[in-house]
Amino acid sequence: MYKLIVLVLFTTGTITAQQDATNLIDEEFESLINESNNYQDYKVVKENSLLQLKSRTASYINDLQDKITQLEANITAEQQAQQRLKNELESKSNTVITLNQEKDTIDFLGFSLNKSLYNTLVWSFVGLLVLAVTAQSISYKRSKTTTDLAYQEKETAEAELERVKLRAIEEKQRLGRQLQDERNKLAKLKGTS
Repeated sequence: MYKLIVLVLFTTGTITAQQDATNLIDEEFESLINESNNYQDYKVVKENSLLQLKSRTASYINDLQDKITQLEANITAEQQAQQRLKNELESKSNTVITLNQEKDTIDFLGFSLNKSLYNTLVWSFVGLLVLAVTAQSISYKRSKTTTDLAYQEKETAEAELERVKLRAIEEKQRLGRQLQDERNKLAKLKGTS
């Protein structure tokens, strides 16, 4: 930007100087024409004045050519600076694009995934885990209920078996006493007879 401002100021100064020099040369031509003598339809000009005008004009043309060369060099330098800035801008733009792409992606298991896809995968995985835990919990509750019922039935069956055993023992004891009583009666009958 600074170079551009300097170029504009230099060009403006150069144009002003050129206009002044052009005006000066025009004035010298006018002065030469006015100072020359008339001879019939011709103007007689002093050779010395004509040579001075020629010298000043050649000097002015050389100055203009130097300024043109300098301005062309400045333009070339400015174009190169602009190209360098364009290249830097393009490089920065590419860097920004790359950074934005990296910002929007996540490396997961060696794959580069878009963040939205990654979030979808993660939340799907979490959802599946929640479903698996819920299914496992329900299965556990069913199994626990079944196990508790089976345990209660076993306890009931064992209690019933104990009662049956006790009744069988009592019955056996009662039958054993009856048998003994009958044996005793039979022995008394045999002994009395």
